[in-house]
Amino acid sequence: MRHKLGMMVGISALMISPALAQNQQPNPNQAAAKVLLQAADKAIGASSVKSFVNSGNGWMGYPGQQFASGVGTPTGGDLPRSDVKNFIFTADLAGKSAKWEYNRVQGDNPTRGGGGGFPVQGEPKFLEFVVNDKAWNVNAQGQATPINPRDAANRQLRLWLHPVSFIQAALADPNAAATDRYFGRQDKAVKVVGFTMKVCDRPQPQCTRRVTGEFNSDNMLERVITWMADPVMGDSMAEFRWSDYRDVGNGVKMPHRIHAHIGDHPLIPGGHNFLDVRFNDVKVNVANAAQAVPDNVRNAPPVTTSNVVATKLADGVVHMGGGSHNSVAVEFKDYVAVTGPGQLMMQTFTDSYTLSDGNQTIELHHVDGLNHSDNMVIAYLPKQKIVVSADMGGPPPAGQNPPVNANAVVLYNNIKRLKLDVTTHVPIHGAPGPQAEFDRIVAPVAARTPQQGGGGE
Repeated sequence: MRHKLGMMVGISALMISPALAQNQQPNPNQAAAKVLLQAADKAIGASSVKSFVNSGNGWMGYPGQQFASGVGTPTGGDLPRSDVKNFIFTADLAGKSAKWEYNRVQGDNPTRGGGGGFPVQGEPKFLEFVVNDKAWNVNAQGQATPINPRDAANRQLRLWLHPVSFIQAALADPNAAATDRYFGRQDKAVKVVGFTMKVCDRPQPQCTRRVTGEFNSDNMLERVITWMADPVMGDSMAEFRWSDYRDVGNGVKMPHRIHAHIGDHPLIPGGHNFLDVRFNDVKVNVANAAQAVPDNVRNAPPVTTSNVVATKLADGVVHMGGGSHNSVAVEFKDYVAVTGPGQLMMQTFTDSYTLSDGNQTIELHHVDGLNHSDNMVIAYLPKQKIVVSADMGGPPPAGQNPPVNANAVVLYNNIKRLKLDVTTHVPIHGAPGPQAEFDRIVAPVAARTPQQGGGGE
């Protein structure tokens, strides 16, 4: 079954009287957290660790790029993935700095799905850094490029999701509180510590993240759950599971495996598996673990995020652009429908689905034969003759003839199959333009491309 994506947002507010907060002693949950954290600290020697280096191999997924949604299927819709080689995670806790380096390799992983640089060609190397609220990447030419503050905050957060750093940060927070959690399906009870962490120096609450950690009966941290900001998916749940603890000397035990999920949804069995690495070498209190911020990163103006630019396409139809991903808002009598990325599963259908209030209509059609995604849909507004598509190209800039990929050919063939009368083509990536220009560059390629098996990388 193919699926339509939708989105729900819930907002709640809680007011606490200032009088209740005055002169309060630690409540029982805070006291319990301190006891549990002290026991966990003793179990692995967390407080004695100032820095560490973990090295290993595994695989990594592409969040938000799953080939299938997984709703209603026994196997779920997992992320496309590639192998990772020479994965090295270096952390200096006092300096709040970290470095991740690794090579991505396609390996034997299926090439269905999408994502930047997927499928992987060769063995590209990645170098990712963070120091406090400064974060940057280093390219193959050795050039450091700062990343935007949102992603820098996510990277600083990742530094504190390791058991050693989690325990240290939670012990330093007097408001950390403990609760019990029971998993009925597993008949398993765990002790949970939750606290709020500051991950950047910008105004609050944008720079605070809630983090919870689950400890087993031996006081070993097994799972950390938090939320990471994403411009497309929104706030996405992130889950990091730690296992295979081993003695690394001087009374310190470190996990030798990490398994992580990002963007899980309760309707998706199995979750979105983002990272799995088995460490074959773990060292603690290593020299020269601290990272130095390059001058060009330190002195660079803040990397700004794009503002949303609203452009009217037709009466009641507005294009919301300005960033890497666009959306289209369509006004109905009693509501506004938004087509675009990062929406949660709300409605399922097989081939087509129609929204209409008698005046405004949106038709959703499944895209057949697409290797990029088996649940891809296009939105068609018959009254305005507008089609909205994602990851399948769009009209070229005036006077240009860019290469045509297999995804664009699949879209062209589906528009013809559905007999859609399209005047304006609105891609999720790129600028709207005349459908005639899309046809001009794609039709010749489609004419000489067999339709069997679909296409798209």
